[in-house]
Amino acid sequence: LEEMISSRVVFNRTEFEEYYQDHEADFREPDEVKLEEIHLSEEDQIENVRSRLQGGADFGFIQNLYSTPDKATQFSAEWLSIDIFPVTIRTELASLKPGGHCGPFQIDNGWLFVSVKDRRSGRLKTLGEVDMNIRQVMFQLKFNELVETHLQLLKDNSQIIYFEDKIEDLLGNE
Repeated sequence: LEEMISSRVVFNRTEFEEYYQDHEADFREPDEVKLEEIHLSEEDQIENVRSRLQGGADFGFIQNLYSTPDKATQFSAEWLSIDIFPVTIRTELASLKPGGHCGPFQIDNGWLFVSVKDRRSGRLKTLGEVDMNIRQVMFQLKFNELVETHLQLLKDNSQIIYFEDKIEDLLGNE
């Protein structure tokens, strides 16, 4: 394989850049969000908060009514990558638009409802940052293509001969 295929794998800069442009989503960092949150320390408050939010109440208003005071603005000022959250929260945040909310989620010190104040797409990594990733992918694609071509050439130019007596000797008479 090294001699017949790997040494023949080549790609040019244009192909490289086209791959990058065609697969930008693969090279984008996770979305970022600004959040408001409602921290509850009492489990019996969950249904009240959930029903009021589902009924259309303003998230900030409900936050002022129910949130544990020392936890009320833990996230609100900064952009946060959705990847910093546990999978359960990340999954729901991934589909929320600004103004959308989700929860409750059980956390160490109670329960959490979150609302997306703002959302932005993750940063697109530069071509230089993903250079090695693209090289690996493109090498593998070209390698697979050449292997298939080489295998087809071998199949087309091969003849299989069965030596029945030798097979019989190996397997024995049963």
